[in-house]
Amino acid sequence: MTVLRSHRQRAHRAEVDRTAAGRALVARRGQRHGGTSGDGGVVELVGGDGQQTPRHLEQQVADAKVAWHLYLMAQPVGVPEPMIEAVADTFFASFLDGWVADPDAIGAEHRAEYLRASRAAVPSIVADYRASAGIDVVHDRADRDAGRTLAMPVTVVQQDWGAALGYDAAALWGAWADDLEHRTTRSGHFMAEEAPAEVVADLRALLAR
Repeated sequence: MTVLRSHRQRAHRAEVDRTAAGRALVARRGQRHGGTSGDGGVVELVGGDGQQTPRHLEQQVADAKVAWHLYLMAQPVGVPEPMIEAVADTFFASFLDGWVADPDAIGAEHRAEYLRASRAAVPSIVADYRASAGIDVVHDRADRDAGRTLAMPVTVVQQDWGAALGYDAAALWGAWADDLEHRTTRSGHFMAEEAPAEVVADLRALLAR
């Protein structure tokens, strides 16, 4: 999952994360305050499965062939890390090979850099997923119980095979955001690489709302 926050034209922060089945691109306009946000000029672009990873663990909607890595990386410290590090390139390349609709969208240079960066960051990647199956679930439930929602406009772009897996991004994000726009895309998991024009158009439309 790629997270991009910018203040209009100025890039504020960029991170790389990885997600599971039913990829969706989620963009929010507003200023974040903890788990919710108010008014402002901040844009947050979340390219991922369109839901927080714990939802997959709670709803069991993803086929094991797609979501197996979530269960692996949710295990205690010291279990998944050495397993992944032993075959890091094979592990991370499996997502590039299996989740892309257009194999030419990610060239050899970008593929090599993706594998290099991922190989060097196995502990932090696993820790992030482990948190998604633990403390993040606790925080999500607390927000739901408190009735907290997202006040800013939200756009969700869902990979079309996510719907085929039984994942309803519009329903899930609709419970969190009153001002929601949702559509599906024919691209694969890596939307920004496979359909950059679509992503840019969606961001511009979000900024205009």
